[in-house]
Amino acid sequence: MQTFTRCCRALLLAWLAVAGVQFGASAQSTNASIVGVVNDAKGQPLPGATVQVRNEATGFRTGTATQPDGRYQLRQLPLGGPYTVTVSMIGFAGQKREGLQLNQSDQVNLKFDLQEESTELKEVVVQGDRLINQVQQFGASTSVTADQIKNLPLEGRNFTGLVSLSP
Repeated sequence: MQTFTRCCRALLLAWLAVAGVQFGASAQSTNASIVGVVNDAKGQPLPGATVQVRNEATGFRTGTATQPDGRYQLRQLPLGGPYTVTVSMIGFAGQKREGLQLNQSDQVNLKFDLQEESTELKEVVVQGDRLINQVQQFGASTSVTADQIKNLPLEGRNFTGLVSLSP
C-alpha cells in the first residue's frame, strides 16, 4: 500500500511539473502587435481606413480596416522586420511609417492623422459600336425542339423523362 501511495505521489508531482511548464510557456507570446488609431486633421476618428503592414525582408503582408472609433489592431505578427505600415482612405492623403522592428511580445502603438486631399477625376466616356446577341454555352448541352417533344416516346407523357436525353 505504501508503494502505491509513493507511486501516486510521484505521478502527481510529474504531472504538476509538466502542466506548470505548459501553462508558463503559453503565457509568453512569440509574436508582436501593431495597434493604434487613425484620425483626420481635426482629431476625429476615421472609420473604415485601410491599414496595411508589410515585412520588407520576407514579403509577409496583412491588413485591416479601422473600427468606428478609428482604432485598429494587427496581432500575431511575425518577429523581425523592417516593417512598413501604410494607412489610406479615399479623400485623404495616405501616410507611411517605415523601418519598424518587432521583437518578442512588442506592442507598437502608431497614431496617424490624415490630411484631406481632393483628386479630380477625368471624364469617362463609354461607347458601344454594336450589339452582340450571342449566348455562350459551356459544357455539354442538348437542345430539344417542340416537334421533337411531341414525337418522342415518353412514358406517361411526363416531361421529366426528357432529362435522360441530356449527356
